[in-house]
Amino acid sequence: MGTLTFGSGTGTTGGGVGIPDLKGRPSADAEQRLKGLGLVTRVREIVTEGTKDTVFGLEPPAGSEVAAGSTVTVLVISTAPTPLDLDRRLEELTKAVKALETETAAKARYEDLVKRISALGGGPTRPSAGSKKALETPSQ
Repeated sequence: MGTLTFGSGTGTTGGGVGIPDLKGRPSADAEQRLKGLGLVTRVREIVTEGTKDTVFGLEPPAGSEVAAGSTVTVLVISTAPTPLDLDRRLEELTKAVKALETETAAKARYEDLVKRISALGGGPTRPSAGSKKALETPSQ
């Protein structure tokens, strides 16, 4: 059985190939290194902070042992989001939260009206489908 060293070294043991730690290395170097070990590479870009086109991580992770010919996914840093991108995303999320709050408030008003109608005793326990629709529509 051979030796297996992780970090800057690689090796084989019992027919397996050790996945080296390539985080922070240029993606092209990482692909070449993995192919040199007899592995198949697949690149997946991820948007995160860091240096563009460098390795963020591997799947399976560094330190794993896989069979020769296995596929290793190289997670490569894509362009980091700009403040403008983050501002746009924040605006989208804020609008979505406000819409949910409006929907929740409308449902609460509806439930309150159902309770009031029930308390009067003269009306149905639940409004008809038509009145329910009218009650759910917020007034402007």
